[in-house]
Amino acid sequence: MAGILLAFTVPLRQKTDVRTFTRKLFEIADEMRETDSEETPLLTTEQIEQIDDIEEWVGKVQSPLQHTEHVIQNWVAFIIMPIFAFFNAGVVLSAGIQLDITLISSLALSLFLGKTIGVSLFSYAAVRMKVASLPAGVSFGQIFGVALLAGVGFTMAVFIANLAFTDAAMLMDSAKAGILAGSAVSGISGYLMLRYCRQGNSQMIGR
Repeated sequence: MAGILLAFTVPLRQKTDVRTFTRKLFEIADEMRETDSEETPLLTTEQIEQIDDIEEWVGKVQSPLQHTEHVIQNWVAFIIMPIFAFFNAGVVLSAGIQLDITLISSLALSLFLGKTIGVSLFSYAAVRMKVASLPAGVSFGQIFGVALLAGVGFTMAVFIANLAFTDAAMLMDSAKAGILAGSAVSGISGYLMLRYCRQGNSQMIGR
């Protein structure tokens, strides 16, 4: 709640528009080109002032809210949210914990195969039936990679497990372990698949 209230206080408006910002950049670039000198690697006083002018205009064209969102986006997506989900789910890791290996493997396999088959199969069927079309530059390999990532269903999966296993603590612990394992396998597999597809596309473009 504190974060939401704080976000309401961060301005969204820009101090200048993109057109004015772009025009000013061209003017500063022309000025720097005129003062460019190869005699010394050090910047002249005029060049330092021009760079400061660029920084000032960059601050004007970026709204504080969008700039803040852009800066913290990766921290939130890859560190803060996973840690929050992990601790909010009440996952307990200890040496004496008893786990059901069958339940763990079943849930991990369900997340990994269920999401992958469901997303990729229905996406393929929708394209073949002309209900949908692939965006430009997107291949079915990339769709398959995204389908693998869909197996990362940690928060909602734990919520459903809490509803399903209300009495047995061991089953709940095993379910959380299985969800963690399935999410980890899905995330790593999806990353590798998308990375492979990206490298393949880059090689084809290079040819």
